[in-house]
Amino acid sequence: MNVIIRPYKTGDINDLLTLTLHAFEPIFISFEKILGPHIYPIIYPDWRKNQTEGVEKTQPRREDRPVGCRSGWKACWVYCL
Repeated sequence: MNVIIRPYKTGDINDLLTLTLHAFEPIFISFEKILGPHIYPIIYPDWRKNQTEGVEKTQPRREDRPVGCRSGWKACWVYCL
């Protein structure tokens, strides 16, 4: 397995969005089961859109020093404090 660790680049936003949506999908599926078909869409009418906007709004800046890690199709980012 070839793992690449490098600083985050602005062009990584699509991979970061994909990672975020995949990570949160099980959570929102669970919320939907808990809240039911009447309440869930009121609270979360479009969670994918909200998650995407949240990531885009807080997109890492250079001074945040996030690090990207890529292995095949998998990607991740962490903030180095």
